[in-house]
Amino acid sequence: MGTRLRVKEFVDARDGWSIGKLAKRARLDYSVTHRYYHDRVTAWDREVLEKLAWALGVNVGDLFAGEPAPKWDDRRRLGVAPA
Repeated sequence: MGTRLRVKEFVDARDGWSIGKLAKRARLDYSVTHRYYHDRVTAWDREVLEKLAWALGVNVGDLFAGEPAPKWDDRRRLGVAPA
């Protein structure tokens, strides 16, 4: 099992939340938020992850499930876009 995003889990656990509400709260474009919500991202963007985590009231590491939680110094293995 690889690392996956848990954005959908956090949004679905909040009454009345939607992708649109998350996008607005995180100050992100709806299409970007939609991709992260559905875990359809080819390279994670640190700034986007930080905004999503802030909007959801969690730590960035909480947005990930699987093994292991990503570390920013491990960009090549994870395919994380440079900050």
